[in-house]
Amino acid sequence: TGFGISNIETDAKELNSLLHHPTMSKFTSITLVGHSTGCQVLLQFIKQYFGITTSPSYRIKKFILQAPVSDRQAFLDGTLETNKILEWATSEPLPDDSQIYGNGLFCGAAITASRIRSLLTPMGSEDFFSTDLNIDQVCK
Repeated sequence: TGFGISNIETDAKELNSLLHHPTMSKFTSITLVGHSTGCQVLLQFIKQYFGITTSPSYRIKKFILQAPVSDRQAFLDGTLETNKILEWATSEPLPDDSQIYGNGLFCGAAITASRIRSLLTPMGSEDFFSTDLNIDQVCK
């Protein structure tokens, strides 16, 4: 899948599928490393799959988060363009994922409305690292 047209729930599901692949059974100790958005994917994997008895998570010994980022804080700088993209993604009725925003704001990637909401709204499904979250919000 791709950054702008996927979501971290799907990415976590694909990671879980990879860990269930028969060739992975030879590994008794696994370290997972996430970089940037990959950090959100690892946290979503932990929420969805880690510790489930049917999961190979017992072989995972370490999670490393390299350069986790708050996309919401990075992109919502108050400029006209970022305000416009968030307004579009949260307008009523909500745009469906057949509608793609493709102005290149996200490093040239086309992006769906649901991915924008996930990245840029407070407590969106990818809002793990924003510095304005309180401890209760972080624990969710």
